[in-house]
Amino acid sequence: MPSHPDDAEFIAELLRRFGKGPPENQGEAEVVAACRRYGWTAVLDDEQGRGAATEDRVAHVYVATLLAAAAAHGKLTPTQAWKLHVAFQRRGRFSPLKPDPAYKAAFVDFAAKLRRLRELRGEPDWPLLLAEPGLDNLLLELLREFRRVP
Repeated sequence: MPSHPDDAEFIAELLRRFGKGPPENQGEAEVVAACRRYGWTAVLDDEQGRGAATEDRVAHVYVATLLAAAAAHGKLTPTQAWKLHVAFQRRGRFSPLKPDPAYKAAFVDFAAKLRRLRELRGEPDWPLLLAEPGLDNLLLELLREFRRVP
């Protein structure tokens, strides 16, 4: 059952675009539909879900971005957020940020950068920072830099 009855047709269209029927990608389709309807930011690691969100102009972030933003807001410590990220990844998630301990430094750096961005944006209430465009791009750029450093 969709989050709103009027979204059933849109969810069916998304599933057709994905080339899969329920239950595969049902969650991603539901998330994109609900976020489109209510103006929320979707939290998606799945590339098909992220592609649909982009096509339908739905703001979206990776789970790692959500967790780093939670640390930037003081909802979790960076270490707690990292541990959650690792736990999600061990369950088969699709983040660009690997759960390898070597990547923890990049994650902590990302959380610190989000904290500075939050300060620059006037300390928006949780979770409004997630609507800031380009957060995932910041994560991807940090990862590219991290991979270049020996």
